[in-house]
Amino acid sequence: MPSNETAPAPLSIRNDFSLYGACPSFFQALVHSARQGGRGSYAMAAHELARHAYDLVRGLGPDPDSVTESLSAAADDGAEAVVEWMTVYLPRCMALVPRRRLPSFTKGVELAIEDELVGV
Repeated sequence: MPSNETAPAPLSIRNDFSLYGACPSFFQALVHSARQGGRGSYAMAAHELARHAYDLVRGLGPDPDSVTESLSAAADDGAEAVVEWMTVYLPRCMALVPRRRLPSFTKGVELAIEDELVGV
């Protein structure tokens, strides 16, 4: 870099998770399949999202462990708490789930919790 150019400033970590773009393509595909009435369901999409949620948010925020610890605590509180957690930390994913499909979505989260796949 020439001496008269300055290096770009590093991006600051934001605590506003609505700006975070995590909505993996596997989840988008599962939701699309559920929407079309295919083999997939919102429960299946939720199960997979819950299973991967830890990895999707690991390292966010000023304290990298606080977000993932909050997922583990939500899993201890049950499926509704995990759905609420996802609404806060994975809002772009949750925006794809219609309100009328939340019972099915919650069932998928419950199965992931029962399988001990959430928050690990």
